Amino acid sequence: MSKYLNEETLRLFSRDCGIRWVALRMIGVYMPHHDARWDWNPRFPEPAAPPGPTGFDVWEYLDARDAATAYRLAIGSRNPAVTGPMYLATDRTCPEEHRTLIRQHYPELADRADDMGPDDLILSIRRARELLGYVPRHSWRGPGAGQQVR
Repeated sequence: MSKYLNEETLRLFSRDCGIRWVALRMIGVYMPHHDARWDWNPRFPEPAAPPGPTGFDVWEYLDARDAATAYRLAIGSRNPAVTGPMYLATDRTCPEEHRTLIRQHYPELADRADDMGPDDLILSIRRARELLGYVPRHSWRGPGAGQQVR
């Protein structure tokens, strides 16, 4: 609720004062210095489990270094279209494609999965890619692997 209210307040300031704003929505931030034995570690993926009480975010993560890059891009942007909320993620947390997981765990959403590419994420980072030029670089799959993630 607080996220929604803050974004609505920003929309009002934007409308009334012409202020540009960006709300970068971060999903499961991964700190590179975490111990490899950490319970959830995208560098050692296992088959995806059904989402828990927190929802889809268990299927994707954001490397803190990619988050820092996105913030720098947002702050430095001169593009007037850079406004509003944008999801940030680095990659999925498992080898399975999200479109496969949607079909498996949420068959009622299968028609949406049909529109997804093999590397599309459930919470799409397409807006951040298109408006900020955001390209995740720190995927568990190796250097540059996140370039295909949408």
